[in-house]
Amino acid sequence: MFSIVVVRGSPYRSGNSDRLADEFLKGCGKKVSVMSDFRTSEMNISFCHSCRICEKTGICVIEDDARRFYKTVVQTDVLLVATSIHFGGLPSKLVTLVERAQVEWAKTNLLNNPPQKLTKYGALRRAYIILTGGSKRKTVGQPAIAILRNWIITLGFIPTAILYAAGYDSHDAVASDPKILKKTHLLGESLTG
Repeated sequence: MFSIVVVRGSPYRSGNSDRLADEFLKGCGKKVSVMSDFRTSEMNISFCHSCRICEKTGICVIEDDARRFYKTVVQTDVLLVATSIHFGGLPSKLVTLVERAQVEWAKTNLLNNPPQKLTKYGALRRAYIILTGGSKRKTVGQPAIAILRNWIITLGFIPTAILYAAGYDSHDAVASDPKILKKTHLLGESLTG
């Protein structure tokens, strides 16, 4: 059984990205155990101070939920990031969490202490991205995808699949679309395949 950390970036509880994250987990079934389920909008996260102390110590001096998140995520086998797209980018709290990965970058690039790349089973650690947005233009999510891919790689994961559910403007629109729910469920089922 793989451990999984879920990151929910949308500030809307039970919205489209939450619904798809839940569907992904249903698809995974008993193949995963949820280690932690983080909702960034409810986390106490400070901005990076750019103090550069982590470049010498490998430890962030800010004691908040971001520090707890990074201690957890480096230990998991699978990462799922599910978020809405806001004006082509990520919600602000998720951006703040991503930027706090400077300590993880410093560990790898300056302190020769990179994250694990393999699970306890010897498989590559994998990350999945689920994005939702009102715009039907799939290019709208490209800036967010680029940021998330860089972040995921910094944390030692292989970006495995990206699902962009475009054209869902109301907060519960995916609930009435069996096609996107099925597609997301199948993505979860494919986890170990």
